[in-house]
Amino acid sequence: MSPNVTEVTQHIKASDMHAFGVTAFEVLTGRPPFYEINEISATYLMLSGSRPPRPDHHKVSDPVWRMIQSCWNPVASRRMPIKEVVTLLEAELSGIPTPDAWRHCWNILSD
Repeated sequence: MSPNVTEVTQHIKASDMHAFGVTAFEVLTGRPPFYEINEISATYLMLSGSRPPRPDHHKVSDPVWRMIQSCWNPVASRRMPIKEVVTLLEAELSGIPTPDAWRHCWNILSD
């Protein structure tokens, strides 16, 4: 859960970016942040500002790790905007063949 969701009742894009960071972490590691403890305790840790360490057994590039950390910034206005995320991921994935369906998704996110 994004920390700012508890601060305001209105859904904002920054909370989506926080969730994107959690999702990116799960995709790259195969596990949610703080997988070794129960979900309530993990949520409490995230809300109190704790973040999981960078996974060392997975190949997570420095730019992607900085992006994930940016998505988890406790100050919502300092989280990386989706357009910057898309640009970063396009650069990270350049040279890797991308199916047309993925290109379509990127185009939607870029708009």
